[in-house]
Amino acid sequence: MDSGVLTGLRLENIALIERLELEFADGFTVFTGETGAGKSILLDALDALLGGAQGSAGARLLRHGVARARIEASFRSTPALLNWLHTHGLEPEDDEVLLSRDWRLQEERWSSRHRIDGVAVSRAQVLELRPLLLDLTVQGQTQQLARPGQQRRWLDQFAGKALLDSLENARDSFRAWSAASRALLTAHEKAVRADAERCQRQQGCGGAAPTTARFPPGSLANAAGLRRIGPLPPGCAASPSTPSLSTAYQGLNRPGQAGARPAGCRARCR
Repeated sequence: MDSGVLTGLRLENIALIERLELEFADGFTVFTGETGAGKSILLDALDALLGGAQGSAGARLLRHGVARARIEASFRSTPALLNWLHTHGLEPEDDEVLLSRDWRLQEERWSSRHRIDGVAVSRAQVLELRPLLLDLTVQGQTQQLARPGQQRRWLDQFAGKALLDSLENARDSFRAWSAASRALLTAHEKAVRADAERCQRQQGCGGAAPTTARFPPGSLANAAGLRRIGPLPPGCAASPSTPSLSTAYQGLNRPGQAGARPAGCRARCR
């Protein structure tokens, strides 16, 4: 699998370097110098940028006496890199992707944050993305064998083009499902609020404790992520009741359940 091409590197307050900016041209690049010249600092910085140098190891990488530090690198996009970004809901603005990691000293403790094109991401996501960007041969390289993301990529690559095409179809289906899921949750939230407001206008119901949106078991894979919505009037039970919500709800039901509706599908006041 082709890796992204490193096109630029920027360091600020890293090891002995106060500020450094490098741009890489097409072709083969070699760094040379005597022992102690700082060649390994560049590799350590790239490793830290892509999920390495945690805890005290990260603190040792930073320049002494500073309160902030930053590593930033740009990579030319590849099809595999773009697929990963789309799968995680990230849209690159051009043919390059910008990764950064910022450190900040707060109350005598260092904290850091990873970003891709300015969007905050987790270290787990960065580690999953890492093989698509760089191939660093360092001590402990065999640890890649224990990374689930790397294992999947090796198996997919070994299976050949037929499986890769199937995976692309699965990615498209998952993105469509995710969009429909978000639309369903948004429509349900609006329906709950509309039912509560109508109940208050008609019956003058008082406030009550927030309720949780409910769907039949199995209708949503991420049902645990439903937001709490409220307050609702006493005796008001709200669920999908508008045409647009019913359409989205039926579209996410499993085959054979398209017509199913949850109990208490209309809002009412006792």
